[in-house]
Amino acid sequence: MSDPRHKLHVSLRVTASIAALAVALPATAQSTLPEVDEGTPFDLGTIIFQSDRDGTPIEDVPRAVKNIDTEELEDAAKTSTNFSQTLPQIIPGFGTPVYQNATRGLFLRGRDPLFLIDGIPVTSSFGVQFQYFDHSIIDNIEVLYGPTALYGRGASGGVIQFFTKDPTDEPQTRITTGITSSLANDSAFDEDSLSYRLGVETSGRIDNLGYVGVVSLERHGAHFQPDGQRIAPTRLDDFDDASVFGKLTYDIDGAQSVEGFLSYGRSVARATDFTNTASEGSDPTAVAIFQPQDYEDEPQQEGVYTALSYRNNDLAGGDFRLQLYYSSEEITQIGSDIRERQEAQGGTLPDIWPGLFQTNGDDEAFGLRADYAFDVSSNVSVNIGADYRDETNEFVVGISDPDVFDATGVYDASDSGPQAPPVDLESFGLFVQTTWDVTERTTITGGVRYDSFEYDVGPASPVFARDPGLRPGGSGDADGFSYNIGTIFDLNDSTTLFASFAQGFSLPQINFAAGSVDPGVSLEGSGLLEPIVVDSYEVGVRGFVGATDYSLAAFYAESELGSSPTVDPATGGGRIERAPQRNYGFEFEAQRAFTDTINAGIGVSWNEGENDTDDDGDFEALSSLTVLPLKVTLQANWQATQRLNLNGSVFYLGDRDAAFDDGVDNYRAEGYVTADVGATFAFDNGGELSMQITNVLNEEYIPLESQSRFLATADRRFAGPGRELVINYAYTF
Repeated sequence: MSDPRHKLHVSLRVTASIAALAVALPATAQSTLPEVDEGTPFDLGTIIFQSDRDGTPIEDVPRAVKNIDTEELEDAAKTSTNFSQTLPQIIPGFGTPVYQNATRGLFLRGRDPLFLIDGIPVTSSFGVQFQYFDHSIIDNIEVLYGPTALYGRGASGGVIQFFTKDPTDEPQTRITTGITSSLANDSAFDEDSLSYRLGVETSGRIDNLGYVGVVSLERHGAHFQPDGQRIAPTRLDDFDDASVFGKLTYDIDGAQSVEGFLSYGRSVARATDFTNTASEGSDPTAVAIFQPQDYEDEPQQEGVYTALSYRNNDLAGGDFRLQLYYSSEEITQIGSDIRERQEAQGGTLPDIWPGLFQTNGDDEAFGLRADYAFDVSSNVSVNIGADYRDETNEFVVGISDPDVFDATGVYDASDSGPQAPPVDLESFGLFVQTTWDVTERTTITGGVRYDSFEYDVGPASPVFARDPGLRPGGSGDADGFSYNIGTIFDLNDSTTLFASFAQGFSLPQINFAAGSVDPGVSLEGSGLLEPIVVDSYEVGVRGFVGATDYSLAAFYAESELGSSPTVDPATGGGRIERAPQRNYGFEFEAQRAFTDTINAGIGVSWNEGENDTDDDGDFEALSSLTVLPLKVTLQANWQATQRLNLNGSVFYLGDRDAAFDDGVDNYRAEGYVTADVGATFAFDNGGELSMQITNVLNEEYIPLESQSRFLATADRRFAGPGRELVINYAYTF
């Protein structure tokens, strides 16, 4: 990049009511900040946005978009390597931090986003298991807001795509290590709270062959509430993670290249001496109780992702890309004991449900993607492409014998039953996208996509059904077209206006929708698996004023038959609502360097949504599990010396009562505020030491996703962790 202020690339969010509070992400400790010219904007260089499937300068995309670069990701990793925790603090409109390896509650603009890594879908029936991909393998992340016809199924809220690192020109090795400890009351430096990390990354080239290799090990300790109470196991703590990533690139000639990568991750329960229970009172939290337990089926998660790609950027004058991929996931969760909440013990949960169980899942997929982009003329370009994917998944509940467990503490998994019907889903898509530079200041982009889905749902008697009995399953198909058109207009050299209309065409989560039909009822005609067609309208502006860069986008999205999760008030479990749905809101970001040592910014994200479950024209609020309240992230950075960088941040979440007032939720979404501080020091030898203190004020709060847990899931109503210390050291040579 030509301007060193690229080192100050920031992603910031703040409410208008506290607009005077400036925010920014920290620069690297080695940065030498330039003097600030009030009339000169940040020069971030040309950022190529790849998630439109045709590399386009980011300023020419007629949609709300966001790029998170390597330095920003490295800064986030100094606090946590868990993307479920860090990304909501970086991406406006995207959920709130979730302190577990899960994406429940992580919606983009109130709808499901599609997660990709180098074009491979990593959104599966399990959600997204981020621990399969170490933080250090990711070069940048792109966010495309709103539904899109470019990727098909699952992108009704937008696309969040991870791009892995390319080989460096010169051999380079980086070693990182770190430790985390609780500083909460009565738990400071408790041995059980200690987490350790070790990673080794190497990269380089040998003639035309490039390579990247990463090995990562992480031991997750326990978390503690601000009052020192140990938080119940969250499927993140007390686990050991290991991951291996390898990537090879080969340049055949000046136009042709091939690339392949393999990513393998495994997460295994290390300590099983504690289990979950809900604390007493009207506002319970899931606390840990000492109850040593063993397993015949060890709790663990394992995932493999691999892809092989070919590119020819001069095929008949165009750019051709072909990718084949395969993915596989296996999950065995920690055990759950709901016997005390069943009807025989005075609870509300059916006695026919298993009292002791583990959820097991298998998901396997393979597919291909092809794109061909070419210029029709000097001001018209076309991109055509196709996608194919075949995915199978199955959820099985391992049921344990209560007598064996009470006598030995062992989840013996001596029986089993389906949690949801098994599914085989085959999808195929074709698209055409065109860009027309009408004038020097005006560009129009538009396209059409055709999607075809075929699914086969096996028979099953779900063990957690309120009405027991066999669901016969069945086969079905769906197809349809989706369209998009957008325009950008450069109002002047510093201001760009954009507007777009975009549709999304996808299917709901088939296995759980299929398990929702009544016993003996065929899927055909149930309406539960009808496609979700989303119409989204968006307007926005981006540009700069003096030395401040900014972007603002407002949206409205509607669907005649939406699909939104809500919480069943009878059981506390999740269910899918199919009903007319609408979502709306806005995101705002800005960034500014005030002096040669201080940068700052401001931003805000807010959205709302309703659906009409009775189809009577009377819309009610969507669950707060789906709709994100007002969200603010404040961050500030000071390059105190040439080597020392200081930073601070504040995360703010507002309240939301709409779903409670409409009787949709039985809880009010309560906001909270947390603050972090940190410092980074760079050494002469290429080393870098960072120290971060998270939740420095030891604030008591419950993350938004956990607030939705009650009854059957009350033992997952995890409190947010109290004050913690994170120390990291990295050495590059």
